[in-house]
This record gives sequence, C-alpha cells and structure tokens, in this order.
Amino acid sequence: MSKFGSSYIALLSSVVNDFTFFPWKFPSLPKTFWKSLENRKSYAEWLVEEVGLKDKDELAYKHFLENHGKTLMSLYGYSVRAFLASLEPSTLPLSINPTEKRKVPRLVTPRNYWASFENKKAFVEELGEMLGFGEDLKQWYGVSAKDFAANKGGGLLKLYHGSPYLLLKEVYPTFDWVPWKFTTAPRNLTKQVDNVRLVCHTMPVISAISFSLIFFLSSWCHISRRRWVCGH
Repeated sequence: MSKFGSSYIALLSSVVNDFTFFPWKFPSLPKTFWKSLENRKSYAEWLVEEVGLKDKDELAYKHFLENHGKTLMSLYGYSVRAFLASLEPSTLPLSINPTEKRKVPRLVTPRNYWASFENKKAFVEELGEMLGFGEDLKQWYGVSAKDFAANKGGGLLKLYHGSPYLLLKEVYPTFDWVPWKFTTAPRNLTKQVDNVRLVCHTMPVISAISFSLIFFLSSWCHISRRRWVCGH
C-alpha cells in the first residue's frame, strides 16, 4: 500500500484498468482530497451529468446531499455558491482559504440585522438553496418552522409570529400565496374575514350556509386552554 500512498482507491485503479472509480462514492476519502482543485472540479462535472443538468450553476444543495457531497458542502458552510466560487480560486480574496471549514451561516446575527429587507431576502434565498427549492415558489409550501430553526433562521421567523407565510409574503410580494397550503399556517387565520371568504371561493363545495357558520364561529369563538369560550 505504501506504493500507492496508503490509498486503496489508487490501488484499485491500478488493478482494474477497464473501470472508472469515483473516489467520492467510497465510504471514506483521504483527508486532503477536497483540497485539490482538480478533485473538486471532477466532482462538479460528474454531479452535473449525474443529475441531468446542463451547467454547474444549476446545482442545488439537495443534489450534493443525495450524491455523496454532504461532507464537501460542510466545508463551504453548506453553501452551493461558496463551493462554486472555490472552483475559480482566482476570483477569491487571497485571505480566503477555499477549503477552510466554516460554520453554518448566520449562527449569530448582529443587533437589528433582520431590520434589513436585503438580509431577510438573502437568508430566504440561501435557505431555499439549501432545501433544494427551485424557481417555482410553490415549493415553499413544504417549508416548516423547523426548517428555519435548523438553519439558524428561528429568530427571523419569530418576527413573523412563527409563520413562513407572513415572511414569504413580504419577501415575494408579487406571488399569490395561499396561507392554508403551508405546513405551518399563520395564527388567527380564520378570524380574518378575507381569508374565510377566500377559502370559500377556492372550495366551491362549501355553500353559503357553511360560509355563514364558519364566519360566525371564527368571529365569536376562541379556544381557551381547556374549553371553548364564546362571546363578545
């Protein structure tokens, strides 16, 4: 093995000449494997072909997660953009080590960080990339409050009462969001007349009587911790 630098991959490649081995498919890699620009480029080219894309700029976080690239992503703060930038090291500042292991972005945010709309949108875009969401905004209906918390966005979501709907409505205002399609619906959803009316318009089977009943209950009743309490 010393002849092959203690690399079983190199050993197998020398024995089996008519088969192409992809190192990242093995259970483990040499510690310095991803430090090689050539290795990173080879993996990116393979991944693009493996998932049937036309260009590496179309890659999303889920493609790495599902194709032996989770460890690689951890070296770049789980950011596809940071990884792609490492393939062109000449464009990076000299002070940046492209293979330096980073923490997940936004572990700690400065005071008033979320007061900036640009910061909110940048986080949402980064989260969408990590979750593998494409350009179709309907994919966001599958997001949950846990997804934000797991990716250091719990503080941001608290500003919107824990509702992804309210946040996304602000970030992407031109999209016609339907609140009840989300995994986590906003609080007091049925207490808003417009929402109740919209439910009925999108569900023709609900009759005028049903609408009146829903509106009455949503306007006059609320749930206490132990029982229903109705009144003014």
